[in-house]
Amino acid sequence: MSIRKVFTLFEEKLIELFQSNFSQNLAGSSVTIKWETGQGFESNLRRGPDYEAIKNFVTTFRNFILDTDSISIRNIAKIYDQLPDGNDLKERFNDARTNFNNFLDAPIFIEYNSGRLTGRKIIELYIYGDVIHLNKYDEFKALKSLGPMNDVVFYEIVNLLGKCGEFIRFFNGLNQEYLRTELN
Repeated sequence: MSIRKVFTLFEEKLIELFQSNFSQNLAGSSVTIKWETGQGFESNLRRGPDYEAIKNFVTTFRNFILDTDSISIRNIAKIYDQLPDGNDLKERFNDARTNFNNFLDAPIFIEYNSGRLTGRKIIELYIYGDVIHLNKYDEFKALKSLGPMNDVVFYEIVNLLGKCGEFIRFFNGLNQEYLRTELN
């Protein structure tokens, strides 16, 4: 597949992400946590994308992270790797990719199984335990069984996916610049 076709498909899928119900309902997402002495915690996630909107977003989003897909960030990196060292576009892509991976690998505030979850782990558990495949179903089900924390987990999934969408938008800007400067 040509670079132009790959980058065009990348942009088409990006547009699909940002026109989704998930993206339309992302602003103002919140979870309410209430604690009362003697009664414990209570939470309620009712502002933001609903469960169906999140699942639909993830179905498109996974194209950007599955290595079997031509538009995955890892496969896009192979295109940029062909540029000469010192190329500004190549360096900006690699910096953005490093920042994206650092964002995904940073621990979040949720502790689970004697450690802190990372953004990457919680997204993978959601995708491969609930949305697309079920090979991590038991692990995701255990995470969901945290009682009132369940709403907090879904809020964090929404938050992480929203930020991932912004990274993908940035990558698309670089791709479009590549098409203007490198292929002309």
